[in-house]
Amino acid sequence: MMEKAVPGRMNVQLALLSGLILLVVLVVAGLWYKDKEHDLESVFHSTLQKQEIVSRMRISLLKSAELEKAAVMADTDPLSRSLADQSLQAAEETDRQRRELNRLIEHDSLAEEVALLKEFDHCWSQSRKIDAVLLDFAVENTNLKAARLSFTTAGKTLELFQQRLTDFLGSMASNERECRGGKAVFAALAAGFKIQYLHAPHIAAANDEQMDAIEKEIEASREGVKSSLKELEGLASEENRELLRPAASAFAEFEAVCAEVVRLSRQNSNIRSLELSLGRKRKITSECDEILEGLQAVIRKRTPDATR
Repeated sequence: MMEKAVPGRMNVQLALLSGLILLVVLVVAGLWYKDKEHDLESVFHSTLQKQEIVSRMRISLLKSAELEKAAVMADTDPLSRSLADQSLQAAEETDRQRRELNRLIEHDSLAEEVALLKEFDHCWSQSRKIDAVLLDFAVENTNLKAARLSFTTAGKTLELFQQRLTDFLGSMASNERECRGGKAVFAALAAGFKIQYLHAPHIAAANDEQMDAIEKEIEASREGVKSSLKELEGLASEENRELLRPAASAFAEFEAVCAEVVRLSRQNSNIRSLELSLGRKRKITSECDEILEGLQAVIRKRTPDATR
């Protein structure tokens, strides 16, 4: 009876051992599946995060570029500064998102994504360098300031010069006026108004060569005024020469204003910022956005919907 019981116990032990092995296998498989499921969930979550970040980067990138253009076109200093600050804030937001994206891409270590992000980093670096120059130019508004000064203060001092010359001419004897005085006054005023007329092309000039040529004309007209005033001094009687001094003083004031107009115009900040905005900045912004669009397409390919 004892001999027959041994095989029975062995069968039970084998059954228990088989069950235990099966249980271990099931536990290991369950843990493996759980880890695998967790990994897939983590990859899916990371992919969605990267998609969202790239979308936000494209929005803030283009927002910064549009605000920069508005700053360039603004016609007042406060508005230019406000728009430039907003452009910089949008660029800083792009930078923050770029750092967040870099952390995710470094973690996943997918070669195509890493390469595209490096390409974007280089493009974005160039864009920030252009912004540093462009926005400084935009807020200076030297061309607009030169134009306002020419149309306002310079115009008023020129009108004063005209009035003083008219007063002086009226004080001269009729034979003096009819002889050479009238011609000299006309020549002085014509030269003065030509100087103011030349302000506009100087302010609009895009390079130093153009401004140099215009300044030569301004200097020639200035010398013309000086020559006419000297001629009038020689024609006037000693008594009337005192009346010529207010005219000379008014012209000296006009000269000082004109010198400031030329100085501001020489800085050419509005022209330079506009050239940068429509040229290099527009091109580099387009390149950066194209790289992000490509990165977006690469990330989208790895989402479950794209692989079904």
